[in-house]
Amino acid sequence: MSDLELIFTMLGEINKWHSVAETLLGWLVSKPKKSWVVVLFLLKNFYRIPISRMIL
Repeated sequence: MSDLELIFTMLGEINKWHSVAETLLGWLVSKPKKSWVVVLFLLKNFYRIPISRMIL
């Protein structure tokens, strides 16, 4: 699976959980400093993607 396919798969999963995504978005806005660490941690756990590979 290419990186592009992986990104679209992730977007599809987020769309399935739209209300959860909206709740997380509201939380991201209210707690901008710690929230990105938590989101990356969740993505790493749910999708088993190395964080460094995602960023680079």
